[in-house]
Amino acid sequence: MRVFAIIAVFLSLAAPAHAICVRSTDYSEVDTVKNSSTVFVATITSTRLGSDYELVKADKKRQRSRPWYTVEYAYEVAIRFKGDPLSVPFLFTAGVYNDPKVGSNRIYGEQSRFVPGDSILVVASEPGPVSISWLRDCTDSWPWDSQSRDLIKKAGLQPAP
Repeated sequence: MRVFAIIAVFLSLAAPAHAICVRSTDYSEVDTVKNSSTVFVATITSTRLGSDYELVKADKKRQRSRPWYTVEYAYEVAIRFKGDPLSVPFLFTAGVYNDPKVGSNRIYGEQSRFVPGDSILVVASEPGPVSISWLRDCTDSWPWDSQSRDLIKKAGLQPAP
């Protein structure tokens, strides 16, 4: 039984990180929001391919070993709860490059796409770009909806002036 558990752990480590989203059993969304340095609601204003897109597209070996590229989202702040939203230069997701000249496509479980006008609850613990996802288990930042509003209330946050 122990051998099976070890094999299962190694197999899960080999899987693409963007396809498996899990949290530890002691994870708390409320504690994460309370302990984060920056929390705000962003409205996406534009999107662009990250600079790594051209690298993946041009390198056949890279397409096979790491087909991921970054999709970057510019935003404006709709509601600030705490911290400095300027510490987050952009929001991002990952995309997978599928060469149109090849007869097969890769599909992964987590490939969130957002468009201008989408509102996102951004939760950041340190300065830098923030990953966003439709799946709440994949990131700490996700669409602004009724669950997000409830989470902000439970964390005791109020809009900052």
